[in-house]
Amino acid sequence: MSTPLDLYRLGFELGLDHARHGLAPPSKFRIVGHPVCEGWASGLSTHATKPLRRLNGPGPSLAMRHWLRLRLNAWCHGEGVDLRTFTPDLLEKIVPRNHPEAASYCPITRCALRGIDHHLQEKTPHDAKVVRINTALAWSEGNVMLVGRNAADALAKLPTAPTQRLQHALTLLQQLRQQPKGSSSVSQSTGQAMIDGLHAGQWARMGVMLSLSTPLKHQQAATLPLLVLPPHCLQPINPIQDVQALLTTLWLSPGWSRRRQQIEMLIDRPQPYRTLRRFLDLFVQRLMKSAHPDQPLMWRWAIEDTWRHTDVLQHWHQFALQIDATEAERIKNHANMVLDTATNHP
Repeated sequence: MSTPLDLYRLGFELGLDHARHGLAPPSKFRIVGHPVCEGWASGLSTHATKPLRRLNGPGPSLAMRHWLRLRLNAWCHGEGVDLRTFTPDLLEKIVPRNHPEAASYCPITRCALRGIDHHLQEKTPHDAKVVRINTALAWSEGNVMLVGRNAADALAKLPTAPTQRLQHALTLLQQLRQQPKGSSSVSQSTGQAMIDGLHAGQWARMGVMLSLSTPLKHQQAATLPLLVLPPHCLQPINPIQDVQALLTTLWLSPGWSRRRQQIEMLIDRPQPYRTLRRFLDLFVQRLMKSAHPDQPLMWRWAIEDTWRHTDVLQHWHQFALQIDATEAERIKNHANMVLDTATNHP
């Protein structure tokens, strides 16, 4: 738990960073005696004889502004921030600087995102928000992702503890599946029943996303379908789900047949080896019937939706329960090297 001195120091450093980048903190922090205000004033004094960065260039990027805003919000709520990995560069990867308005979709709702500009007056489901998935961990690389406003608002209503968040999301999903027609709010665009702004398919993806950042027993993690691929900025913490993600991403780019063979060779026991081959054969058969790889976004969603097939999930269960967490960790580490090699030598 942070001490008052720690909180003061962190607030002071936030003020300093605002001054370094030529930005004023929001007005509610610009109060005499406030740690952020004192750090900002100290920074302004330090830079008094030097041109501020905003006067010597184009000014702070959108990612820099958002980074400072997220840190302020985390500081106000007593949330940790890992400044070694949670950087403006990380946010640049999530929302490219040269395309602040687009080219990304919410992995939960699958709606197009228009950027993370806080100065937009009209709030819509297409507003992008950076969120922390595992609330027990700091804001850091591997624990943040970009989602739409509806998904962010639904996430904010869940309990704080990671395990309770996952369980609550799955409970809401079950309620939607069991509710009689007309007993809950309905989406105007799809006609589907909704709870907290999300329909059953979206809550299913939310539950899977939360599971990727929630410590689970191997047997429990092995039963979940990968209904949403983890964004590059989110790292699965359960080994079997990491293997699941690696296998599922085989089909995202050309050359998957060779990569598949290389990963299959990592299985050193006959029974899991045969089971994995049957699973991959079935997966690709189902996938090829639903979409074409020349449409990248539709192809990605088709890959995710292939996990909805009961027989695909049954074959995955058979393989995942024939190995343990230690073996899954070994496969994951070696598979990462295989995929890196395949990427560098197409």
